[in-house]
Amino acid sequence: MYSSVGVLAITSDHQLDAVLTYHAGDKSLAYCVRTLDLHLSFQSSVPALCCRLRRLLKQTTQIEELILDIPDISALDAQRLLRYLYFSNLEVFWTNFPHDALFDFLVVHPRIIDLSLGFCSLHACPLETIAASELSGIRGPMSCIPRLIRGAPVRSATFLDIGHPDGPHDILGISVALRSSTAFITRVHLEFRLFSLHRDLLRRVFEGPLIYYP
Repeated sequence: MYSSVGVLAITSDHQLDAVLTYHAGDKSLAYCVRTLDLHLSFQSSVPALCCRLRRLLKQTTQIEELILDIPDISALDAQRLLRYLYFSNLEVFWTNFPHDALFDFLVVHPRIIDLSLGFCSLHACPLETIAASELSGIRGPMSCIPRLIRGAPVRSATFLDIGHPDGPHDILGISVALRSSTAFITRVHLEFRLFSLHRDLLRRVFEGPLIYYP
């Protein structure tokens, strides 16, 4: 566990229990924690861990940054964990949770400016319909984030899992999404699958009328 002024990082069940025990019945966590970093695995039963995590999240209501990294959590368990949680100051949210568990949480947190999402296996990602108008930085799979960032003041974008495209759809999606930003893009990071073999991929993204440079 790492703890400093404003930062609480937890990486095990034991550390989680220690924090909950030490702060049981008091409200000090709400006033002192601004960054909550949770990297946990299921060392105990899923319902028990989610219950304890909810207790912690409900005690850290003033956080500005939230990192949730819980491998192999199901969409249902992730939904139960996040249900009805609200952080009025939240601006940074990084998670590997299934995308279909995040919709309601993101809808009630429109002030998020830095968003990092894990991979997505959904044919139609529900996050594509969210109006993320405040985003300035985003990291996520190519299949999901182009529509999410359209019209947002994005300055930094990382596109994950760009594979060998069947047609122009992947590349066109990147270009249109970047063009729609209301701010000047200063950083674009593309992560390719190992079997991506297009030599002209970058040229197709950044050349032509779809991208404008200041």
